[in-house]
Amino acid sequence: MPFRTIRGITAGQAPAFAQQPSFDALAAAIGALLLLAVIVLWFMRRALVRDLAKRVRVEAQLRESEARFAGILAIAADAIVSADATGAIVHFNYAAELMFGYPAAEVIGKSLDILIPTPRVVAHRQHIVDFAGAGDAARRMGERREVSGRRRDGTEFSADASISRLATPGGPLLTAVVRDVTEQRRFEHHEHTLAVAGARLAGTLEYEAMLELVAELPVNAIGDWSLLDIVENRNGASGTLRRVVSSHADLRRHTALQSMAARGIDWDSPSEAIDVLRTGQPRLHRQVSIDWLEARAVDAAELHDLEQLGVGSCLCVPLAVREQVIGALTIGRHDPTLSESDLALAHALAAPAALAIDNTLLYRSAQRALAARDEVLAVVSHDLRTPASAITMCARTLLEHPPADADERRALYATVLESANWMHRLMQDLLDAASIDAGRLAIHLEPHGVAPMLTAAIETFAARAREAAVSLNVEIAGELPEVLADHGRVLQALGNLISNALRFTAAGGAVTITASPHAEGVVISVRDTGTGIGSEHLPHIFDRFWQVSRAGVARGTGLGLAIAKGIVQAHHGRIWVASEVGQGSTFSFVLPVAAIYSTR
Repeated sequence: MPFRTIRGITAGQAPAFAQQPSFDALAAAIGALLLLAVIVLWFMRRALVRDLAKRVRVEAQLRESEARFAGILAIAADAIVSADATGAIVHFNYAAELMFGYPAAEVIGKSLDILIPTPRVVAHRQHIVDFAGAGDAARRMGERREVSGRRRDGTEFSADASISRLATPGGPLLTAVVRDVTEQRRFEHHEHTLAVAGARLAGTLEYEAMLELVAELPVNAIGDWSLLDIVENRNGASGTLRRVVSSHADLRRHTALQSMAARGIDWDSPSEAIDVLRTGQPRLHRQVSIDWLEARAVDAAELHDLEQLGVGSCLCVPLAVREQVIGALTIGRHDPTLSESDLALAHALAAPAALAIDNTLLYRSAQRALAARDEVLAVVSHDLRTPASAITMCARTLLEHPPADADERRALYATVLESANWMHRLMQDLLDAASIDAGRLAIHLEPHGVAPMLTAAIETFAARAREAAVSLNVEIAGELPEVLADHGRVLQALGNLISNALRFTAAGGAVTITASPHAEGVVISVRDTGTGIGSEHLPHIFDRFWQVSRAGVARGTGLGLAIAKGIVQAHHGRIWVASEVGQGSTFSFVLPVAAIYSTR
């Protein structure tokens, strides 16, 4: 039975319980599902952990990148300003704070308009709109015209700017990199002004044209107008002052400038230019008040001209050459905008201007010297021809037809000797002039009495004075100390002065030689009653080859007075002249006392 049962089972007759899932199979299935779920959860957890770690790394990198970016923006030398599509500022770096004068917290959220000069706000808004809708994402510096910025205090400055557009979910973000180019533009303006000035100053050697040019150079480049006060006919530390003014497009101001030029200026004027001429130091007045004008005006007429001119600010710089101030250049504007930079430019402009003026003076002196030299050469050649002809004539007579009479022969010999001496004197004058110019004039100083030298001079010219019907007198003021002098050279200088006085004194006149004590030693003067010398010629009277043309007076070589000056200066003395047309002239020179030098 059991066996059959088993056989039945083995034959495929499954029992009833075999038709239902067993508990073990269900448990195995559930276990497999749980295992699968665990595996899936483990992989999900692993992926999540990996994602979280990656996100942490990305966020850390992002924070690091943002920190780096913020650090770069913070230390950038250029101002960086970002704004949204509405023009509201969303980023303002440290350089922008320095450039515009606003702290970032004050401008964030405000319109870009506060950084733009008021007259340009509308145009700037349109530019932003155009760029926001344009195809290009960025524009670099230099690709558009120069822009202007406005600082917190209201001042404007020149700038270059680059701009970029970045698309964001909230709309386009516009970022501008702004660079203040005020100093760069100022430097370029200075260089251009000086280059143009140099070219114009090199264009002429005429003195009058140069003065007018120097007065015009600062106009527009620095100020609205200028005054040039130049020292002319300098005698020691002083001289006469001449004023040259610039032109002006405004008729009222042009008239005021011309009135100031016609009135001129002198050393007692309260003008700022006088202080600059005396000290050699530049002056800048950023804002000029009516009180300042009143303090510097000579009278009501000058104050009226200054008011008409409209002086808002002004500066004054010296024109100096070879450590000597030769003029002052005053520059003004109608508004108070002149700055230290303008003063620096004016000072830089004054240097080549002073040199150019000095060159024209040297050129004028050279031209006069050349003309005088040519004239002197003509005079010297004429004077040499006369004694040379006399020598030739006497020599031919003695050679071809010698007189039998001894007195006649002696007369011919005397003529030859006198003519030779004449030629020697002319040549000696030229040599002395050359020696004085080269500083090689031979001087042998010894103590000498003044009276014997004056007596010797009188005796030398007594005959010539009688022939000219001119009285020759000497006046000595009491006992005079001995002077340290070269006897022959002093007689030469004194002789040149006496000869000059006799030549310009008409018959019936008088020439008087005087000697008297002086603070510097002993002064010797030659006074005549001749034609006198005009004041315009006095500064040049001791110049080589300088001569004043006077009707009825024979021309000389133009060396006598120059040689006299050289001789006196070689004695450590000085020489001067006082003269008035129609009243005669007095030439004086002072020689040092011998006792003073012997105690040194």
